[in-house]
Amino acid sequence: SDSLPRSVYYKRVVMGDLEHARTKAKNAPLKLARDVRSYAVEAAFLASPACADLVAAGVSVARAFCADLRPCKDDPIESRFSMLLQDFSERDGWRQEGMLGDVEARAALTTFARLHAYFWSGSSFWQKAEGSDDSLEVAVWPSGGYWQPSMQAKEQFLQLADKWTEHYTSFGTAF
Repeated sequence: SDSLPRSVYYKRVVMGDLEHARTKAKNAPLKLARDVRSYAVEAAFLASPACADLVAAGVSVARAFCADLRPCKDDPIESRFSMLLQDFSERDGWRQEGMLGDVEARAALTTFARLHAYFWSGSSFWQKAEGSDDSLEVAVWPSGGYWQPSMQAKEQFLQLADKWTEHYTSFGTAF
């Protein structure tokens, strides 16, 4: 069938198997809980009818054909997630790039702009969704992503200047 992808991939996350998650469980449990919520947000969006509408509108997003979410609120390190996702295969002209050139950067930014414009207030998505169920709004972050300041530990802001210098320097001559 034309509606089926030529290839898929299986994404499986068992928080207790990830070294960085075990470290967060000990040193930053609130960040681990935030990460668990992030996986739930990703899966909820990719498996949503809104994502299917976005793909139908011509924005390439990896659809989730199946999502199994098992968050553990009482002990986030026991959380598990899996998704069967559409694969952006090289056979279909897709490739991953380390550093983007001008053409690739413009294409990426254009796609991000189209994705966000699709959900902009007053867009056809909201006009069509008026009066329908609000499951997408309930499932995703209220503001962008988990990196927003309100979801960060306050002590991180004291380290910001040093961390930025370290991060920027790690790119070497690329910038």
